[in-house]
Amino acid sequence: MKKLLTGIIIIFATSSAHDIDGGRNFGLSGAILLSEVSATEFVSCPAGPMSAGRITVESGYLRRYDLSDLDQYFIAAAAKYKRFQFGVEVSQFGKSDYYTEKILRLTLSYGIDSLSIGIIAGGKLVEFGNVDESYNSIGLGLAAGYHWSRYHVAAVADNINKPRLSSGSEPDYRNVSFYAEIEGPQYYSIVGRLYWEDYSPVRATLGQIFHVTDDHRLMWGISSNPLSYSGGVELGFKRYYIGYAVANHPTLGLSHGIVLGVRNLK
Repeated sequence: MKKLLTGIIIIFATSSAHDIDGGRNFGLSGAILLSEVSATEFVSCPAGPMSAGRITVESGYLRRYDLSDLDQYFIAAAAKYKRFQFGVEVSQFGKSDYYTEKILRLTLSYGIDSLSIGIIAGGKLVEFGNVDESYNSIGLGLAAGYHWSRYHVAAVADNINKPRLSSGSEPDYRNVSFYAEIEGPQYYSIVGRLYWEDYSPVRATLGQIFHVTDDHRLMWGISSNPLSYSGGVELGFKRYYIGYAVANHPTLGLSHGIVLGVRNLK
């Protein structure tokens, strides 16, 4: 078990290191609802529209592969002022007696009619158990999106500076994501994502979200490399909402997460 845990941690430490997984996009296998981004989604992809003068906040918990040593906690907030949109998210992954990874991610975007352009800065602090030493790095990224009627597309390039935790460590992998959404004629949207990372095959995702009512939603997602599935539910109560999502890895098993949020704060 300890060898398996160590191997999983190494994968997470070098892959998408400055990104934070969780929230609605976990139930969509990494895809995003670009027409109405949540706080976590905007921090992942600062190219989706928000209501002017509004603030969205959410916090959550994620357990990967039913291993408590891989527990992740996060809190995110996003706001819009005129043409500018801002996002911030902090997260902790792992346990202090073995391995912890703390992430701070900041995003800023500017909208011009249907076009959005964004920048990303992510800081990571890594600590190993009882070792009185820590390592840190800063990753940078760019984003752009275009929104036309019921069609939405976006692209994110992350870790473009190939940050390192130390001079002797391997750099974090660069990665690029392409997102798309088509809003259906009624109460659903089809979403997709293509994800490329250094030294890895392209990962494709297809998902769908159903608006059961104005406040309640169901979602599912499927992705390749490896073939995995996810699904979730989001229940709204006026400005407040709670979401639950579960994802299955063909080898490592189930992961699940919960998120609590409030939107449209002035």
